Amino acid sequence: MFNQQENLDELIAATAKLLLRRDQIAEASLLTHSRVSAQGHPHQDDIWQIWVHLPVDVYAGLDDKQSVEDRIDRVMDEVIESMTAGDRSRVYIKLDTKLDYHKDWRAEMARILSGETVSNQGRVRSTNIATIQEDGLLFRSEPEVMFYRAAKKAGLVFAPLPVFLQRRNDKDHRREPDFVIVQDGITLIVELDGRTTHRESPVEAQERLAFMTDQGVNLHRIPSNKCWTEENAARCVVEVKGVIERLKKLR
Repeated sequence: MFNQQENLDELIAATAKLLLRRDQIAEASLLTHSRVSAQGHPHQDDIWQIWVHLPVDVYAGLDDKQSVEDRIDRVMDEVIESMTAGDRSRVYIKLDTKLDYHKDWRAEMARILSGETVSNQGRVRSTNIATIQEDGLLFRSEPEVMFYRAAKKAGLVFAPLPVFLQRRNDKDHRREPDFVIVQDGITLIVELDGRTTHRESPVEAQERLAFMTDQGVNLHRIPSNKCWTEENAARCVVEVKGVIERLKKLR
């Protein structure tokens, strides 16, 4: 059934969309941003082995690989059943060395081992894994990448997906805002709101970052659909710079 790449792409596209419809964002994101291959089962003709190949950083961020595999597998079986009579799938998640290999890997590893590129990115919210890589950084959605590029081009001082921690009631509370921008003495959290980036109500989102806003950090929200292109993301960065200017006048 999946001898042609086009047929496999059709299966993955339908499965990813169905996962998204069922609010299984992490699994949909994994399929969308990974390399997928298929082969027939060596002993059972009606089963196809589907391999989801992930970079090391994304693979390491999966808390329960078996549960992720099972959720993708169940939805994929539904799709296969609608495409053909009798075939089934079995999903496997594995490391993909090709995705992580490049000729300068030794220099990169030396920087990591020295602590130069150590990152906590994408580790806080296991229900929405950061699967997209850009410039060695992790992101959860294309709008985040577009905003990142625009902010970098504009020369802003900012951090994407930084981890903040507070010890409270003998428990560590960790939060990971989308972006934190520092300019002219103003610290501003920028959150890109959308179905694939945040599955929380405005009240829940406000409470999630309250331990930072209670300390005087400012919060600005942008609908993620305003950042789907680099041109639109550049406008969002101009909007953010305007917010910072207004905040400066209120000091």
